[in-house]
Amino acid sequence: MRREEFEKKYVTLRQTSPGHPLMSVISKGYTPLSCEYLLIALANPEAQIESPSKDSLFTRQGSLYSKRALLSNRLWDCISDVQRADLSMQIQDLQSQIINVKRDIAYVEKTGKLPPEKTKGRFVPEDGRSKEKKLKSVRTRISQITKQLKEERLKSSPDQRIINGYERRIDDFRAFAAELS
Repeated sequence: MRREEFEKKYVTLRQTSPGHPLMSVISKGYTPLSCEYLLIALANPEAQIESPSKDSLFTRQGSLYSKRALLSNRLWDCISDVQRADLSMQIQDLQSQIINVKRDIAYVEKTGKLPPEKTKGRFVPEDGRSKEKKLKSVRTRISQITKQLKEERLKSSPDQRIINGYERRIDDFRAFAAELS
């Protein structure tokens, strides 16, 4: 396809279906790929984007993977076991979020629809003994994070971002402890 022919067909496509999913690639200019996409788009002008929600799930999954990688790399900088345990808990939380997103993606691929909204929260055990163990674990984490928060505040130049993060995590764990109680 020549450049003049490409430009004419591009104008036609822009007039007939300006929101076509391939338009973002085609609008970048005359390239072999955009020529192929233009022919495909003209053959099927009513095409719809597969699922913007599925795309957002893939985007979320990618960002979670990168956050997990960054936290894993920060393990090398930890000085104490408490810091390593804190990072490990954060990595475990991210991993459970990744698993949930993968499950949602599989559901969308299978049914073509988004899964029903889930309530925000973590797994709450059904039986009493498991619930007690989980509550004890959560209370221990609250104590550990509170200790880290106090240590950060006592530093000569405390980092407010870290302090805010600790406070948010304490609030989250307290809310979770309230669910368990």
